[in-house]
Amino acid sequence: MGLALSGASATPGLAQRIPPPELTLTPKTLAYESSLWGVSFPDAQNGFAVGAYHSIFRTADGGDTWVRLNDPLPRREPEPYDHAHRDAGDPTNGAYMGVSFVDADHGVVVSNDGFVLATSDGGNTWQTRPTPHPSTIDVVYPDNVAPKAWSFQKVSFVSRDHGYVVGASGVILATADNGLSWTYRGKPQYGNIRDVHFVDEFHGQVVGANTGRPDAVKYTTLSTNDAGESWQVNLAGKPGDDASPLNMAAVAVTVPMHAVAVGEFGQVFVTFDEGKTWRTRRSGTNENLRDVAFADRRRGIAVGGVNFQGDNRGIVLATNDGGESWTAFPQPDVGFFTSVSFASPTTAFAVGCADRVFDVLIEGVSERIGTCHAAVTKIDFPELDASIEAPQSSGGSRLPLFLLGAAVLVAGAGLLLARRR
Repeated sequence: MGLALSGASATPGLAQRIPPPELTLTPKTLAYESSLWGVSFPDAQNGFAVGAYHSIFRTADGGDTWVRLNDPLPRREPEPYDHAHRDAGDPTNGAYMGVSFVDADHGVVVSNDGFVLATSDGGNTWQTRPTPHPSTIDVVYPDNVAPKAWSFQKVSFVSRDHGYVVGASGVILATADNGLSWTYRGKPQYGNIRDVHFVDEFHGQVVGANTGRPDAVKYTTLSTNDAGESWQVNLAGKPGDDASPLNMAAVAVTVPMHAVAVGEFGQVFVTFDEGKTWRTRRSGTNENLRDVAFADRRRGIAVGGVNFQGDNRGIVLATNDGGESWTAFPQPDVGFFTSVSFASPTTAFAVGCADRVFDVLIEGVSERIGTCHAAVTKIDFPELDASIEAPQSSGGSRLPLFLLGAAVLVAGAGLLLARRR
């Protein structure tokens, strides 16, 4: 059963002109003991979720049912909890972290142990896509030591052929032939890149975690308009401000000029000029935000969670105005959310982990155990009235909504003064 929720926006003023979002959330727990780390819906019916133990799931009925797909990498089958199972951990030591499908048949997944897989038949079969080994890249790594393998985190494809893969050690790989060949576009000084989002072949942004090393590049986001050949360093703080927000977790780009980045402690930043300047926005939460996605330039969802005194709690945020204001929807029944994807203009799916706590006997002693099961939540998000203006880039012919309002006030004051004269 879905739960309809609404609430007050975290940003006053603007919310008085645009109604706060109203969501209906329908959670589902899969019979599989693992976390899900990525989700991609190319259309309203077909969706793909990936996670721990090299697991890939697919739905073909709009999220009602999910099946696990076969893939070439080692996998662990679901099994009942027991003491040996707890101690064994993950025998594959690998997880799929990101997934990107451009239609129901063509998609790519990436893993934190250096694998890239591609499918052209909706996940029935998968082909490995070899990437250049870190030691073959002509760059200087920290301490002059190349990683033994890439640790990929996220992937963004804009067509069957053109896509980007990012991860730890500042790796950014670009392909124009569906992963048959790759071009290195990164830099070790970029640190651990956590997310990437391109809106077309040329325009995209990445976010990541700063390593703290003296030669590390400090950035809120990195943006490109030339397919990754060059990257612009974007900082949300003032020039020369050492406290500029770093360590963003995710970014969503709706058009080249407009993007939203989210991160730890509920941080949300919005840009209307391709990342050159960023404005902080109140999210209404202190939870760590892990992902963000938009259906259009106005309506977006951010997800995440927090561990409070050993209790995991999920959070969903929604915006109706391009990220200027947000409404929080706490989800205590979900341990945490890790990824979100829009399946249609009015429906999104968030994935993560649902906590399950139960008592087991271990060597004759009762012990309370918490486990994580794959979780999927359907989010119904009604569209706004078509008469409500979408947020505009400050680099275009129209101003953002809050600037437009200020301009109207100034113009009105000038007209009143002229009449008094």
